Amino acid sequence: MFRACHRADTSLKESRQDRRRDRLLRTLALTHAGAARAGPIGIRPAADAQRAADCAERHRLVEISLGAALSATRHRGSCRSCRCRRRGLMVSMRQRRNFRDSVTDEIWNELLLLGHRKLFRPGHILLHQGADASSVIVLTEGIVRVWQSDDQGRSLTMTLRGPGEVLGEYGVLLERRRSASVAASTRCAGHTVSAAAFQRFAERHHLTATVLQLAVERLEQREHLDAGLAHLRPESRLAAVLVALAAEVGSPSAEGIRVDLGMPREHLAVMASMSRSLALQVLRQLQAAGLVLPGRQHVTIVDLPKLTAVAAGESVQGLKP
Repeated sequence: MFRACHRADTSLKESRQDRRRDRLLRTLALTHAGAARAGPIGIRPAADAQRAADCAERHRLVEISLGAALSATRHRGSCRSCRCRRRGLMVSMRQRRNFRDSVTDEIWNELLLLGHRKLFRPGHILLHQGADASSVIVLTEGIVRVWQSDDQGRSLTMTLRGPGEVLGEYGVLLERRRSASVAASTRCAGHTVSAAAFQRFAERHHLTATVLQLAVERLEQREHLDAGLAHLRPESRLAAVLVALAAEVGSPSAEGIRVDLGMPREHLAVMASMSRSLALQVLRQLQAAGLVLPGRQHVTIVDLPKLTAVAAGESVQGLKP
């Protein structure tokens, strides 16, 4: 009898989890469908409205599932009618929106009170790829590095994240294992909130759609950047990565915009799809042109408009093609 009751409780729990997943995925689908109908974010309307509408339709998501929450069409990268490659890069370069930007002060402070504040030294791993999503970390100070490991054990840095981010939220809401690892690049502080508490918090304030939309935007930004990198010269590829990181974690300094990398430069080279030696060569070229100032585990962007132009594939005076 005890076993029968235990099986019944387990079956009921799994049924509730399945319904929750279905509800979240429907929310994700509806949320992104609305964004897709509105057209690409941050892009000026094309002169030919019909052509722009057709292009936006081809760019809509075509698959949403637990295994792959987002899979973009392969149109971008081959399309020539609407210059999608450059558009994708410009979208990836715009100022990032994080969770803190999406909620009020009261809601943010309530979330902080749900967790326990912790300090993380540089190099400390906050989240492990493949681990159970048992909690989220609300980042209040510092910069973290997000990376994924392949079957051969090689790591690929995806991006950097700064204060105002909720780390691990996607896996918690969809009850999936961690899809990436996160480590502190600088000294960090954050509040650890249990998965159950964050789920209740998101439902209470109707934030599920907001959180999932932010996750979709992150995936789109990464896809846009990757698609653009495949068709750019080395200097444009590295410039695009630097501009994207500046939008994520850049901070004003006396010389310009400082980007604390907190990682060896070979990781920056991998992000730009080039060798370490080529990345160092390109970095010296950008420095000679007066666009950046490299430092020890940081880069200062001196002229953001010109670096953005280089990232978009344009010619800039003082920089050899």
